[in-house]
Amino acid sequence: MFSIYKKLSWFFKQEKKRYICFFIVSVLLSYLETLPPKLLGESLDQIAYAAITQASLIRNIVIMLVVAILIYIGFNARGRLMMYGSFKLQYLLRNQMMAYLGKMDAHYYADHETGDLMAVATADINNICLAASRILSQLLNSTFTMGFVLIQMILMVDWKLTLVTVLPLPIAIVVVYFMSRNVRRLFIEARNAFGDFNNTTLESVAGVQVVRAFVQEKNDIAKLRESANESKEKELKAIRLDAAFGPLFRCVFSVSTILAISYGVFLVYNHSISAGELVTFNIYLGMLRGPLWAAGTVLNSLQRAAASYDRYEQTTIVKLRLEHSDHDVQVDDIRSIEFKDYSFTYPHSEFASLKDVSFKVNKGMTVGIVGKTGSGKSTLLMQLLRFYAKGKGALLINDIPVEKIDYMQLRSFFGYVPQEHVLFSKTVRQNIELGHVGEVSSEQLDQAVLMADFEKDLKYLRDGLETLCGEDGTMLSGGQKQRLSIARAFLADPEVLLLDDSLSAVDGKTEATIIANLKKLRQHKTTFIVAHRLSAVSHADLILVMEDGRIVDRGTHESLIAHGGWYYQQYQNQILKREEVDDHETHR
Repeated sequence: MFSIYKKLSWFFKQEKKRYICFFIVSVLLSYLETLPPKLLGESLDQIAYAAITQASLIRNIVIMLVVAILIYIGFNARGRLMMYGSFKLQYLLRNQMMAYLGKMDAHYYADHETGDLMAVATADINNICLAASRILSQLLNSTFTMGFVLIQMILMVDWKLTLVTVLPLPIAIVVVYFMSRNVRRLFIEARNAFGDFNNTTLESVAGVQVVRAFVQEKNDIAKLRESANESKEKELKAIRLDAAFGPLFRCVFSVSTILAISYGVFLVYNHSISAGELVTFNIYLGMLRGPLWAAGTVLNSLQRAAASYDRYEQTTIVKLRLEHSDHDVQVDDIRSIEFKDYSFTYPHSEFASLKDVSFKVNKGMTVGIVGKTGSGKSTLLMQLLRFYAKGKGALLINDIPVEKIDYMQLRSFFGYVPQEHVLFSKTVRQNIELGHVGEVSSEQLDQAVLMADFEKDLKYLRDGLETLCGEDGTMLSGGQKQRLSIARAFLADPEVLLLDDSLSAVDGKTEATIIANLKKLRQHKTTFIVAHRLSAVSHADLILVMEDGRIVDRGTHESLIAHGGWYYQQYQNQILKREEVDDHETHR
């Protein structure tokens, strides 16, 4: 149960001075809170025996005022220390998690759903931070307050009355301890159900247009309701057990109060203690109510925090499947890329997506990759970005095996425009500048927009470059998303540019403009273009024709046309379609 603090020992060591101060302040506060009842009891006895004087009354009042001021200052200081620790730990854990997620490969994201990751990054980290702040404060306050109060009850009043009064309390603590052990299991189930609900909600929001298009709103709502109800039921089970702590302590405390009053009156009657001491004792007994109540909350909360830390660890201790070592080779440029008898199979798949692929590309070449849907074109590009562990065969960068090169540094040489264009809820300007390191001048930005043939779209955007794209670019059309993504790649100007069917949503004229700009801008840099329209790759130095994961043909546009085969047939079909469109436009 207290293992959470052992796991957080790295943070306590890092913030050692702050937590030492936090500990000292908590101890002093617990002691100061036991002084007013003692002073009150002494004053009542002085009044009862007519022994009180003006000087003693003023002294007691001054002491109680000073104690009250010190308690106020102490609470303020402890609150500041506590909240600082909570926010600092929250900041560190989320930074650690984001840094970890940033370096993980596609294998990891195939095994972890977005909703679960969101639950860990929000609710679970919040629970962990509570353990290092508010729960820790309650634990220290409860422990030391109970300790000081019991000492005062024994030494300043009567040890026999104290023993009789606290006799039922250990029973309650033992019962609470065993009850709290189930809380951890129930909380884990509730967190998992909450993660599933997050996933369902994200899918519904992301796919809202498809849901509406197929008139599936009722089914979608029913699915959401079912997931929400399951999450609610799991959470209610934990809450029901949690709710049992309060009545248990009230019952036990009521028994202790009855025993204290009954036996206390008996002792006063027999002159074993004074009336003032009985009043002091009952005030001390009342002070035990808060720590005892907090004990149940603390035990419950610690179980929740421990379960959350377990989930955090399970999320962030998965080993990277990409080949890497502490002595990875650093490269300063990409002069050549070569595949040798390379095969690759996706995780959880039985069939190879790439089979015995072999080719070599030198710096400055433009490579076109064409083929039927599902032939392995995009998969080939994924190998260069090192999203997955290397397949069978050899992948060489500058004649160095790719697994020996630092994969993070290798990615810095690549620019990537995927099929599904990823835009963020920021302005058009911020989305374009995303791929550029350092300051971007207005001239550089204007040039990138011009090269991507995106300047004509800015006229129709309300705020131009400052227009918000909306979540996932919902404010832009498909073609505008593509051109914005291409502008981002032009601005980054990487050594190797990967265009994964990135011209599919633009018309022929726009495509020709972008291709012409590509040829002009990237004369001495390497470019890979995956396309279905052969006009996008006709200028390439090397065209690879893929089918069922294999390269079935290769060459320049002219040599492939002369050779015949799939490329020639596809080219003829696209020419006929283009002529049909032109004839239709002519007769309109």
